[in-house]
Amino acid sequence: LVILDLSLPELNGFEVARSIRETLPDTDVLVLTHHESPELAKAALQMGARGYLTKSDGQEEIATAIKEIRHKKAYVTKAFATQLRGEIRKIQRLRSALPPPPSGRGLSPEVLASILRESEKAVRKEALALLREAHARRAAHLQGT
Repeated sequence: LVILDLSLPELNGFEVARSIRETLPDTDVLVLTHHESPELAKAALQMGARGYLTKSDGQEEIATAIKEIRHKKAYVTKAFATQLRGEIRKIQRLRSALPPPPSGRGLSPEVLASILRESEKAVRKEALALLREAHARRAAHLQGT
């Protein structure tokens, strides 16, 4: 599972999602981004992402999304779920009916490896920020009681 932001410094996140699906067909992509747009979520799903979350979604929703995606189910932020239900079903049907895309197309393995390293760094940074925020809320709550 690759957790990918759409806003990458030198690459288009949509193209990266597509390339990962083409080059590594068994690897699922979860987009975690600050873009709160159902249209972008739909585009990300069409380009190969299995899930779409916004950075404003809570830790529990991120954990739920990861679990669902690891079970080969699509997942979008609850804010867009109703709007994108039809799109998710369509993508699930298409993916189950088609053979995996041929490998060897898209980004080179070296470029993908570099992207994955940078994505891992970004995810760790975001996870640390989420944990710090949760810790601060908990500490404030404990001080208030």
